[in-house]
Amino acid sequence: MRASIKTLATWWPKATCQFCIGCDASVKRDSTALVAVCWDDANQRIRLVTHRIFQPSADNPIDFEAMVEATLLDWHRRFDVRQVLFDPYQMISSAQRLQRDGVVMEEFPQTVPNLTEAGNNFYELIKGRNLLLYADPVIRTAVSRTVAVETPRGWRLGKSQQVAKIDVVVALAMAALAAVRAQQNFYDLDAMADVTPDDKLGIGAWRALRLSMYLHSNGTIRL
Repeated sequence: MRASIKTLATWWPKATCQFCIGCDASVKRDSTALVAVCWDDANQRIRLVTHRIFQPSADNPIDFEAMVEATLLDWHRRFDVRQVLFDPYQMISSAQRLQRDGVVMEEFPQTVPNLTEAGNNFYELIKGRNLLLYADPVIRTAVSRTVAVETPRGWRLGKSQQVAKIDVVVALAMAALAAVRAQQNFYDLDAMADVTPDDKLGIGAWRALRLSMYLHSNGTIRL
């Protein structure tokens, strides 16, 4: 089993930093990616903290309990993990075991509405330069093979080619969405409808929060 691992040496989170984790899972064909992000108070941006990628083969599928669950439990024990977003299609049994061990697991089925919400949020974070990443060749390659597909609902992530592996980008988008949702808890949503961008946030972060608020409000909050 090959794995791409990034440690926390790039940036050490504060004790108050809460991890939001995205998990894009596959057993035999695509890779399984775990990505952890948090809100960086100093820079007022979402920051990539660490990631891990497991690459299976047809003869050597991923052992979810020994690899994926073990990694999530390790992060849970060492850090403050707010929640893990996961697709229940491949992860339901693992999620049940992890929940018994105290990990907060939230189902995020990879439906068109969910993928579009994650894609829109990811797009806004990138456009506003509100996503801080560390240098990593595997992530760089995956990003280069990711395309933004415009749909009637908005943007969603897609592959430039069918064989392209973008699982780590999908997991990153899921984690970033969880982090933006978490940040909403720090603001009065009704009050923010009349607040100018510079009052609380930079313009890019404000736009990302407003977009996510709009999506969750079913259009009742004006952008």
